[in-house]
Amino acid sequence: MAEILQYLHLRMRGLVQTVRSKDKGDRITLEQHRWQNLVDLQDLLSNYLRKIGEPEE
Repeated sequence: MAEILQYLHLRMRGLVQTVRSKDKGDRITLEQHRWQNLVDLQDLLSNYLRKIGEPEE
């Protein structure tokens, strides 16, 4: 399970980090609430991975 979450987390992090706004060329358009949902999901996966890797006693 941890491997699946890590894979999803890494792929989503890569997407979030590479989004750029350009004046010309390719353009990315996404409704703000959808973008926020993606960022929230990435944060949720990050927290799950942290809890798996560093369980509380």
